[in-house]
Amino acid sequence: MSIHCPSCGSHQVVSRNYGRKVSGVTGAAAGSASGAAGALSGAAQRTRQPCGLC
Repeated sequence: MSIHCPSCGSHQVVSRNYGRKVSGVTGAAAGSASGAAGALSGAAQRTRQPCGLC
């Protein structure tokens, strides 16, 4: 499927891939936030002191 101008029909156009770039940035931000939350959760579980009953 070739890309063409909707106004004049020319095939000399360049795709800017805005959707792909935005999705990549969004995915990277979500992945890093998820990783940070997992690391903090793991750190919180390791720092708990035993209650003496366990």
